Amino acid sequence: MAAERRRFIVLSLGDLDKWGFNEHTLPLLVALMESGAPDYIHSVIFGVTGYFVTSRRALIRVEMVVRDAEKLRDADERFSSLGIGLAEGEMIAKFNWWGGVEQGGMPPLGLVATEAVRCSNQPNAYHEKLQALTGKVTNQTS
Repeated sequence: MAAERRRFIVLSLGDLDKWGFNEHTLPLLVALMESGAPDYIHSVIFGVTGYFVTSRRALIRVEMVVRDAEKLRDADERFSSLGIGLAEGEMIAKFNWWGGVEQGGMPPLGLVATEAVRCSNQPNAYHEKLQALTGKVTNQTS
């Protein structure tokens, strides 16, 4: 299928210290992100990014992952420098025939991902973005 423009919520879990994660900590972050069932997930040594097609249900899943990430950061000193970033906006992605984001290729493209990663480098900046997003998405249809 051809690429389409759609709105995405992008959630980034990164390392504020810029050292990245190792073979013990990165899989835990990937599993954490997977627990929110993102439409697409991308991980590198510096963190994990989840792409959720914008909807009320997606926002609920994002909020769950954020809460769990906060708990992980507070409970496990290996994640004391865990940064959480969030952004929402239009991106370009390939979708399969049943409407899901095509897996295995490139992640959705757009500045939204860059904004989320940038936000993850600013401690607690995601709180304000999550609050604004909650009001915005709640007023839309799922």
